[in-house]
Amino acid sequence: LPNNADQVILQTKANTFVQKLLKMQAVTDDEDLAYQDVESQKNKSVIGGAATPQWMKNLAASVAEWLSILPKEELSALKRTVENIKDPLYRFFERECTIGRNLLKTVLTDLNDVVRYVT
Repeated sequence: LPNNADQVILQTKANTFVQKLLKMQAVTDDEDLAYQDVESQKNKSVIGGAATPQWMKNLAASVAEWLSILPKEELSALKRTVENIKDPLYRFFERECTIGRNLLKTVLTDLNDVVRYVT
């Protein structure tokens, strides 16, 4: 293989990704907007004067469902005592819980950001 084979593969993947992204942005709906009546045009949601793409509607529904499943308030930390600190299993579980709490906080922040952009 040539020395730049990895770069060629990455460039091809990047080009494919950009093409898919442009297609996703161009799609506004599965239906033909030219044949819709005036009433259905009034009921369409609008972002910046343009119709909301179907993928954004689907994403908003999915994010709303995920947010309803996830806990709303911050999870409490495990109680540390002198006896607990000596136990290696407790220390392991405490590290995992801390990582989980931080991950949940990040996921909730990101999902709320997505909600702000798609609605």
